[in-house]
Amino acid sequence: MSGIKPKQLQLNFGALVPSIAEQIDMQGLVIARSVAQQFQNDADAIIRLVVRQLIPDSMARQIRQRLIKRIAAECKSKKEKQ
Repeated sequence: MSGIKPKQLQLNFGALVPSIAEQIDMQGLVIARSVAQQFQNDADAIIRLVVRQLIPDSMARQIRQRLIKRIAAECKSKKEKQ
């Protein structure tokens, strides 16, 4: 697992943004479909917890930062993939 640096990855989370897989693809990166789906499920769960007021926004922000680090570790550049 080579991955990229988390600072190289720009992701938006929320109900009205493209999926994590789409955002990764738009940045010229590749991630396994099943892995991207699991990360999408995680991101959706974070949103659900915030909406239901089970975790504060500050905690959600910290969790999203951790999630981005894990996503970045699974991403590869399309050039690397070839």
